Parts: sequence; structure tokens; C-alpha cells
Amino acid sequence: CLNPDGRYYCDSVTNTWRKNLHDNDNNGVINTNDGVDLNRNSAFDWGLDNDGSSTNLYDVDYRGQHPASEPEIQAYDALLQRVQPACTLSIHSSYGLFYGPYGDYGIAPPKPDPFPSLGTNVARVCTDEYNTAYTFVSGSNFPYTVNGDRVDANYGQYGILAFGVEVGSGSQRPPYSTTRT
Repeated sequence: CLNPDGRYYCDSVTNTWRKNLHDNDNNGVINTNDGVDLNRNSAFDWGLDNDGSSTNLYDVDYRGQHPASEPEIQAYDALLQRVQPACTLSIHSSYGLFYGPYGDYGIAPPKPDPFPSLGTNVARVCTDEYNTAYTFVSGSNFPYTVNGDRVDANYGQYGILAFGVEVGSGSQRPPYSTTRT
């Protein structure tokens, strides 16, 4: 888990929390203007525009003060550089999608694009809590624009065959059983 403190806060305080617990205002209390969306904080494509991430502390997609500003992202990047994996999977919720780069519409997909063939086959065997198969999307087919995210960074920065999955069918947090099967 790249965001253990944020996940704990989500499980114990509010199930809509998605950022880490960076105390942005340094008041010692976690509130709505705290935290950084770690899936918007990677150096690759960071802050390309304000549609795929936000400069506003109160927004759920607040990208942080600068690229890779968060210790979690710095540690993950160091791990990727040391281990050099061939493939990564980033797990999120809640669209019921399997996806590949790029989540920002301004970046053209690689040529040839290695993601649709494998991604489509993997998506077919993944199902949500209603036993509905996932679909594969990438680039402009992704339902919203995102920049500074891990799937894009893992491929764009490191050349890793990177995929992500949005677990569930639309709730902020899918049932526990969905994330464990």
C-alpha cells in the first residue's frame, strides 16, 4: 500500500478520504485542507493542467507543492529504480476498469501501443461485485483526465509495462470481498 496513513484514515474516520495525511497547514490536526493525492504527485506529467489535478488544498486531487514532493512517491520511485520491475499494477476504486497509460489526453499513446491487447484480455477475466466484466481503457478513452499518476509515470519515466485497475462498480469504496478476490 503506497498510502497506508490515508487508507487508515479512510477506514477509521471517513470512507471518502483518498489523500495521504500530509499536514499542509502544519496545525497538527488533519482536516479537509490537508493531504496530497499521491496518484497526482508523480514527477512525470505533474501539473500539466488543472483538469487532471488541482493546486487547491481542499480538492481531493490536490497534487502537492511540487513534483514528487511526498515521501511515499520518493520511496516508490527509489524502489522502482532499484528493482526495475517489468510490470506494475496500480489498484484504485471505483469504476470497474482496467487501464493503461496515458490518463492525460494531451499525451499521445506509444507507437506501437503494447497495452490494448493484453489489457483487453486481462479486463475480460476481471469482474466487479455484480460479476460484470471490466473493460480496458487508455488515453482519451479514460473517463476523466489525470496527470502525475503512477501508471503514466511508471511507463513514461521507467518504461515499465504499467497497468491500473479501478476496483468496483461505482462506490467510493467497493465491498471488502471485491478487493480480496
